[in-house]
Amino acid sequence: MFVTYMELLNIPEMKDVNVIAGKEGMGRYINWCHVVEVEDAREWTTPGMLVFTTGVGIKDTLEESLINIVESLARKNSAGLVLGIGPYINEIPPSIIKLADSLSFPLMTIPGKVKYADISYKVANMIFDKHATLNRQQLMMENIINDSANDYSAELEYYGYLRNVSYRYVTIRRHGKGRVPEKMTDAVNICINRIREKTHRKIFFLNRMNQIILLVPDPQTSDEEFSFEMIINTIKEEIDSYSCSDRYVIAVSNKGNDASKLSELYQQTQALFIRGQILFPDKQVLYYSDLGVLALLDFGKEDEAKSIIAATLGDVAKDRELIESLHTYIMCGNNMQQAADELYIHVNTMKYRMKKIESMLPEGITKNKVFELEGAIYMAKYYGMLSESDK
Repeated sequence: MFVTYMELLNIPEMKDVNVIAGKEGMGRYINWCHVVEVEDAREWTTPGMLVFTTGVGIKDTLEESLINIVESLARKNSAGLVLGIGPYINEIPPSIIKLADSLSFPLMTIPGKVKYADISYKVANMIFDKHATLNRQQLMMENIINDSANDYSAELEYYGYLRNVSYRYVTIRRHGKGRVPEKMTDAVNICINRIREKTHRKIFFLNRMNQIILLVPDPQTSDEEFSFEMIINTIKEEIDSYSCSDRYVIAVSNKGNDASKLSELYQQTQALFIRGQILFPDKQVLYYSDLGVLALLDFGKEDEAKSIIAATLGDVAKDRELIESLHTYIMCGNNMQQAADELYIHVNTMKYRMKKIESMLPEGITKNKVFELEGAIYMAKYYGMLSESDK
């Protein structure tokens, strides 16, 4: 989680700050603050960190040292550098300003009397508050996805959901085994903030195993700069700019403004991962509308769907615990240990469950059956076939 420059510069402790260079880089995000008083600042910082210095450790070689510090922090993708104006730094050499501008690296000055600890404390609190809010929102998102019987409109509105605006689910799914890599999650988080700044609309976020799930308001404007295609392209560009080598697919649901139907919109993105990637293997962005009448193959008539579920899952469909175990196993790329970790059970318990599932499935778990099994699981959830009494 991080703080934007707009948020940072609005806190009282930063009222006397002066941005002297690198303004084009103020789209960076701040995930922590740290005081560094040595020239080798890069060794003491991490990407996203805002660095403060009084210059006490570099006062004898100020210009040369500041050049090294700015260059190294920019390479490290730090958030910026704040110089305390006081006994050790009383004037910023023009060469430092020119360098920071050329690197689009934010360079600021602040009166030496300001206590850096007060700023760090405030930024830390902002970050922790954002973490807490995000955790609550993610729990709400999980409830919406898994519980189609209840209406979560009130909770959504509390966090910024607008009843009169259409929303779409945008689900980003990583190829391969395991969770979405941290770099991809960071890229999407940064992208969400940039889109929010452009559209002034709240985007809901959920990181779920090998998927990142977004509930995105439709811009509802003819301005191409704020179109939905702009949002999708921004997401792609941000992920790619972070050098995320992992392959991924983006699935986009239809629009809807009924909060009680959001679970159905989410299921549309899952249908795309099952059918869409088979029908459109070369597409990186899949729209549910692309399926046309073929969408009925995923969630058609209930009686037909239940027949497909029974033929694909057999008696496994009658046991919620086994269904969740099978689904988690598939989502984890058939990795037994990782699936056990996700379910918070011992790996031997997972092995026992999977052996039982294999024996109950009409055709077992083969490579060619994974898509059908996953599709049948989503349909079973969609039609509410997995009640608590099924355990």
